[in-house]
Amino acid sequence: VDRLEFRNRLGLIGDAFIDHVAKRYGTRRFDDLAFAIQRLAELRLREWAEQAVRATGIPRICAAGGVFLNVKANAQLVGSHLVDDLAVFPAPGDESVAIGAALLAHLQQEGRLASAGERGGRSFAHSPSIFLGPEVSDGIDRSIGDVDRKRFEVTWHGDRIDREVAVLLAEGEIVGRARGRLEFGPRALGNRSILADPSRLEAVGELNRAIKNRDFWMPFAPAIAAENAGRYLHNPKGIDSPHMMLTFETVAEHRNEIAAAIHPADFSARPQIVHAEGNPSFHGLLGEFQRVRGIGALLNTSLNLHGEPMVASAADAIDLLERSGLRNLAIDGYLLRRRVRSDRAEMGPVGVPDRVRA
Repeated sequence: VDRLEFRNRLGLIGDAFIDHVAKRYGTRRFDDLAFAIQRLAELRLREWAEQAVRATGIPRICAAGGVFLNVKANAQLVGSHLVDDLAVFPAPGDESVAIGAALLAHLQQEGRLASAGERGGRSFAHSPSIFLGPEVSDGIDRSIGDVDRKRFEVTWHGDRIDREVAVLLAEGEIVGRARGRLEFGPRALGNRSILADPSRLEAVGELNRAIKNRDFWMPFAPAIAAENAGRYLHNPKGIDSPHMMLTFETVAEHRNEIAAAIHPADFSARPQIVHAEGNPSFHGLLGEFQRVRGIGALLNTSLNLHGEPMVASAADAIDLLERSGLRNLAIDGYLLRRRVRSDRAEMGPVGVPDRVRA
């Protein structure tokens, strides 16, 4: 396809365009404008993709570029009868330029790119593993040694840490998790995450009061073990979503199990479908939580304070714990728990099931 492009017929960019919108639509409600712009983006992106499919005869789309962080628009592409599959690059913003440059250099040097078969049947954009950042265990002993034991209890659980975290989550606690390498891209995919029981609607308020401070309309997302995806998501085309780049309708009969991790207006979800081969430890944690709680998903949001980047190192994670209302933090095989528990109204379990430690 030679030329499929968008053009601004007004010829306005930057502040000039903002001034135009403010002058013409300044008396409108902001959410009405946001809805109109979102709907226009969805329609134009779908029209654009369908033109490309008709022109090429290829019904499988691989996408990159910041616009593809718009998960609702991506869902519109998947909904087209002309599109069989959609793979959105895990970090489709400007950071993807570096990956594109590396792939181009590899292509020029080797004369070809490895096939999906050579990569275990998955394209790079579909790969469930993009943990390319620093390892949290680097320097962890020094960071743990600096923890104020008067404020925090520190225990070592080693390989049993996921079991311990699962039990805490099942009891209604909210737990930060820093394990392995940092995720590449904008989504927390289990290695730098804050986790909660997704059936507890109270968790949304607790998270926002103590840590995230998100706007009321910003939903959290579920991490769902791949084998349980069909229980919670309507996905007739079997589209994979390992990086939270799509929204799906949720299955009504099981919606209560993930109520805190779906959009309250339309009950859609922006899931991370977790594969065992992509992140064995996080997949194992989901399995432990299902064993003790009977739910095959977790509420998953990024391990950071509002407006700050995701934590990278153990020292970063401990700094977040000290500056927030978070009470529990699992770093590698360590568990840190805040000793002062009198502020339960700020962030504490409400209406949780009976204790499950057997």
